[in-house]
Parts: sequence; C-alpha cells; structure tokens
Amino acid sequence: MENSDRNINDEILDRIVIQVEGLSKQLANLSDYTKQFETLSKNFDRFLQQYQNDHHELKNNISQFKSGNNHDKQIQTALVETKSILEDIRKMLPLKLINTFDHKTKGFIISGIILLIVVALSTGLSCHLWKENNKLEAVDIKYRLAKHVGTTITNWVDSIYLHNPEEAKRILAKMEANWLTKDEHPKTKLNHGNNQRKKRNI
Repeated sequence: MENSDRNINDEILDRIVIQVEGLSKQLANLSDYTKQFETLSKNFDRFLQQYQNDHHELKNNISQFKSGNNHDKQIQTALVETKSILEDIRKMLPLKLINTFDHKTKGFIISGIILLIVVALSTGLSCHLWKENNKLEAVDIKYRLAKHVGTTITNWVDSIYLHNPEEAKRILAKMEANWLTKDEHPKTKLNHGNNQRKKRNI
C-alpha cells in the first residue's frame, strides 16, 4: 500500500517537473515577443494603420494562448502588460493636423477676401468724404456769415474769383506768405486794395 502511494507521488512529481520545464521553455521564448513589440513601438508613428491589423492579430494570439494554455498565466499577463504599454505609446505619440482647402472652396474664400477689402476701402473713403464735407459746410457757414457782416469784402472776393480763379489763388498765396513773414497784414493790404478801387470809381 505504501509502495503504491509512493508511486503515485512520484508520478505527480514527474508531471509537475514536466509542466515546470514546459513553462520555462515558454518563458524563454517570451523574449522574442518583447523584441517584436519594441520594434513595433519604435515604428509606430510610421505604420499606424498597420498596427491596427497587428492589434487584431495580437488579440487572436491572446485568445489562442488562453484556450491552449490555461495554466500559463505568466505569459498572458506579460502579453497584457505589453498591450497596455503599446496603448500608452499610442496615446503619447504627437498628432499632426494638416488643414487643406478644397478647390471648390477656394473661390468662395477669395471672393470673401475681395469683399472684405472692398468694404474696408469703401468705409475709409466714406469717412474721408464725411470729414471733407464737414469742412466744406463749416467754410460755407463762415463765408455766409462774413457776407452778411461785411458785404464789401465778400463782393470783392466773389468778383476776383469769378473773373480769374487763378489770380485769386495767387493773391491768396501772397497774402498768406505776407502773413507768415509778418511783413504786411492781409487785412491792411485788403483795405488798401479797396481804397484804390474806390478812387478809381470816383
């Protein structure tokens, strides 16, 4: 009876030794898988689409390992850890966004830019014309006030400008030059011209 028990124990020990040797061989082959995964992680940014297919193949291999080697938990955990490492690498890889315009949308973009330029130029021109209009309105009001206060001066200005506008510009330029150099006040010169005209009329 004791001999039979010993034989059973010996057989159990032999089976355990055989299983341990098989596990050690499988663990020795595990380094090959790690090298493949390291190579895949280095070239991951170049072959992203190919990695998707390899990822499916990896799932199938894991399922085969699970069905064929139920007792080999170490290999399974190693493969799961490798998968998680690859997922972390995929998340850490930089993404490049390239914005391109379709040929159909280029016409709309160019039209929009031209429209914005036209609106900007029209707005600037309108502001300029509005300022000039305000200046002309102010000059018109001042001239009409001066016409009601001093009719002699305004009549003289009207007569000179109507008969010879270029001569009026020349006289104005000379008066302004004399005003700046303080040689002669324009008002005194204007009074002197009026006195000469009165003498001629007499």
